[in-house]
Amino acid sequence: MTASQVEDSCDGLDSTVREQRLLGDQFEVRSSRALYTRSGKQMTRRPVGVQFSVAPRRGIDSVWLERAARCHMNQHAAAAARGEPASADDPLSIEGAEVRVRDSQGYYILQLTSRHPATARRLAEYADQHSD
Repeated sequence: MTASQVEDSCDGLDSTVREQRLLGDQFEVRSSRALYTRSGKQMTRRPVGVQFSVAPRRGIDSVWLERAARCHMNQHAAAAARGEPASADDPLSIEGAEVRVRDSQGYYILQLTSRHPATARRLAEYADQHSD
């Protein structure tokens, strides 16, 4: 991830959005849970990611929140490329995750998922360590 790619993904977002942790500092996380799928003849449970229920803020929609999350993810990826350690308290720093945000019954549902087993496991473990 180059600096110009990060800048492009964060274009139009003010410095507060870019500099403060998105989940927890800027948006209240009401709950988190690990996401799993079942596969194979044995119907083995396999982690695919984490889901957060996020309290809404006036003037912000799910499209904006997803864009801000991508900005943060790209900032973390660029920092990792420079050799900086990942933030242990920010799931958006887990490299290889994909983000999706949708509206649901007055909250935003932010999902971080991955097709890569090790990344999906890290995301699910984050939920297990930070659940209510």
